[in-house]
Amino acid sequence: MRNTTDKKRGAIICAALGIGFFSVILAVILVPLVGEAYGDVMVWIFLLVYGGIILAIILGIAAALRQRLRELEKGEEEDAKKY
Repeated sequence: MRNTTDKKRGAIICAALGIGFFSVILAVILVPLVGEAYGDVMVWIFLLVYGGIILAIILGIAAALRQRLRELEKGEEEDAKKY
């Protein structure tokens, strides 16, 4: 049981680091540009597309974490060791 707990902790830490990294990228790049882009439609379109891509990455990381935790709950990794 201890092995599963360590694997869960590792998956959560890895996902948190990935989400934190992409959140910092989103903030560092987009926040300064928002103030400069007042009134320019093309820049706003770029910002929305770029922000959407980063948000999609963050959601993908969260979905992968959820799937990994479900796999660990079911014990699929232990079943695979039998073969």
